[in-house]
Amino acid sequence: MKKPNGKESSKTAAALFIAGYLIFLVLFIQVGTFLWRLADVIPNRPYKHAKVYMSAALIFNHYYTHPLQKVFGLDAPIAKPAIFIRNKLYEKGASLLPKDEGEREIWWARIVGMDYMSLLTDIYYDYGNVKTVEKYPPDYILKKYDELYGHMIPLATLEVKDKKWEHGDDGRIVTVNKFLILYMINKELMLGCKYNGCEFFQETSNNPFVSDNQEILKLKKAFDAYMDLTNKFLPNTYKQISINPENEPVVINTASNELLGADIKNNNFNCESSYTKYFRDTSKQILELFNDPNTSNFDREKIYRPLMNRPIFIEVTNYIDSYCK
Repeated sequence: MKKPNGKESSKTAAALFIAGYLIFLVLFIQVGTFLWRLADVIPNRPYKHAKVYMSAALIFNHYYTHPLQKVFGLDAPIAKPAIFIRNKLYEKGASLLPKDEGEREIWWARIVGMDYMSLLTDIYYDYGNVKTVEKYPPDYILKKYDELYGHMIPLATLEVKDKKWEHGDDGRIVTVNKFLILYMINKELMLGCKYNGCEFFQETSNNPFVSDNQEILKLKKAFDAYMDLTNKFLPNTYKQISINPENEPVVINTASNELLGADIKNNNFNCESSYTKYFRDTSKQILELFNDPNTSNFDREKIYRPLMNRPIFIEVTNYIDSYCK
């Protein structure tokens, strides 16, 4: 029997992939039709038919688009057909929602935002690893951060008619929380990578994020929107808001830390500012979590220790100890 050469094997693999893709698409359309009809009998919630398209986009993304992107890259040619279908489903769902409806942003975060979450989380939990940087250059990742930022403030500020979206692990408070911490830490690291060299891929006392007044202004707007959102629904913003309550003080501490670092640099530091209070309160909480025997080793070594070892954390802590009561 003749052994297939490399070209024939590639053609066969491509044909099998296309055939499998078409079969999946036909089945998916049938499921989508069923879901559309199901919308007429599900409990009465706002924008039911928009939810059907968004749910279809979410399922397609979870089982097809995102796995392809995870293996081959966010913009890999093999993933583009799946990205196209997912985006069309999302766009159709978005067209059935008012432009000033916050649910549009929640669905964006759950569907398209998954691309960003995967990429940024890889960097966030592995400060010293340059593999992600080798795969995605700093300018590419920084562009993704800017796109993510464009959704953070609308996500935090737009009204949501369906109040079930306010809380829970898919709610907007938790989603803004996740986006904000990834945006802050990783954009700072990637700016450092871009200007100081990726071979170091670590923070230095010459913090390019804090030195950029435009970036600090953007962070201030996003953080203030986040705090307004949490204060609206939670009288005490340091209470548990998700299954990961430790993430709350980390987000508030990191944002206030960056803003206070800029204030010190620009001679605008104020011991009585809300950011100083946020930083002092959450620093105490983080130290308690670090020393808590019930804290996992992963959280202690991958979240709390790197946070407290940041040069800007040490600088702001020393400054407060020296000048504030």
